[in-house]
Amino acid sequence: MQRILRIGLTLLLLAAIAGAIWWQLAQNKATKEEQLALATTQIAAIPVTTIRAEAKTINQAFTVNGTFEPAQELVVVSTVNGQIVQCTIRPGSYVKKGDLMIVVDNTYTQNELDATRLQLDKAEKDVTRMEKLIGEGGVTQAQYEEANVKLEGAKIQIQSLEKRLQDAYIKAPISGTIVLLPRTQEPMVGGFLGQGKPICQIVNVNQMRFKVQLTEEQIVQVESGLSVEARAEVFPEASYPGKVSFIGIKSEILSKRYPVEVTVSNRRDFPLKAGMSGKASFQIGEVVLPLALPRKAFVGSVDAGKLFVVEDGKAKEQLVQTGKTIDGQVEVLSGLNSGAIVVLSGQINLEDGSTINVVQ
Repeated sequence: MQRILRIGLTLLLLAAIAGAIWWQLAQNKATKEEQLALATTQIAAIPVTTIRAEAKTINQAFTVNGTFEPAQELVVVSTVNGQIVQCTIRPGSYVKKGDLMIVVDNTYTQNELDATRLQLDKAEKDVTRMEKLIGEGGVTQAQYEEANVKLEGAKIQIQSLEKRLQDAYIKAPISGTIVLLPRTQEPMVGGFLGQGKPICQIVNVNQMRFKVQLTEEQIVQVESGLSVEARAEVFPEASYPGKVSFIGIKSEILSKRYPVEVTVSNRRDFPLKAGMSGKASFQIGEVVLPLALPRKAFVGSVDAGKLFVVEDGKAKEQLVQTGKTIDGQVEVLSGLNSGAIVVLSGQINLEDGSTINVVQ
């Protein structure tokens, strides 16, 4: 009897354990089904961010890096040979346009000029005398023509000698500071100048050119005479107002950027030197786009004009006509109403009609 009772209790205990296990498995299955359903719902609703299509006022001002260079720099080259008999310049000295810099010995040129003037005087007398004799038969036509040739030759030679004599007085072609070129000796009295040899360089830093490279979007906004404010890295507290003086018509091959130059006046309290780096601010002004969206809102090319707008919790594919792009904002000409909610990010996963979940 006791044995039967123990067997019965054991069977009841096993049945209770089996029931508990079955109940726990059923609970686990329900939980997993709920999690799966939630996950499926979450996957079906693609997370996106959105933006409202509206008018945009864009400040077109931009700042670019550049380098200060002299507005004028010129290499002075000797056009005569000879010994220097007078020199008024030294490296670092300042000269004005037209100042006498160097005088080259011109003794032989002066002597040759004096002798040629005597020849000219004789040639003029010969021609005058022959003009009287040619009608009387005292000289031939050929002799008269030969005398005229000598006369004209003497005049031409005198012009050449006067030019050579003038070139012996070397004057400053522009105003600026004297700078020696590499491997060029300092000119001094007693030295020798060779024809075609560089003497020195004159650098004018009273006016400076600030050279920059602009992108396609920037170059189309710039015009000659545009006001620009430049600043040097070594003088951040000083500004150098200037105007655009040169706009390149061809981009650099590698950088695809266009050269632009801004002419600025140097300052005595903050003197710029050639080669200094700085920044220039181009004040273009503001432009209003009646309807615009960021470039990243478009799927693929901006020209294709493909967007996704939000309607009733779903993404609707929309094609629009685009205009100009300014500072990353794309003008929308047609195909979209002001105030429309447009998908800004996450559109790579969207199709027309996809369920979306807007996140902040």
